[in-house]
Amino acid sequence: MACGCAVISTYHAGIPEAIEPDENGWLIAKKDQVALVKTLDRAVNDASARNLLASNAQAKARKMFGRNHMQKLLSELLHEVEI
Repeated sequence: MACGCAVISTYHAGIPEAIEPDENGWLIAKKDQVALVKTLDRAVNDASARNLLASNAQAKARKMFGRNHMQKLLSELLHEVEI
């Protein structure tokens, strides 16, 4: 996401918290080979969708994991545990 690439992943652990289907990536069920092939085909052949998802993915990665946001979260955490 941070590199500005379209993301294809599975519904696993915390991934769906970061990937919003057809917004900033594509999510498929684990072991669903048919869905994987269809999604890869779309990623290769639909440049406009791929580029839009890649741009949205990079923006979300910067927002969620950018330096300013991470510094703010760390600061809040340190204030919570301060004795």
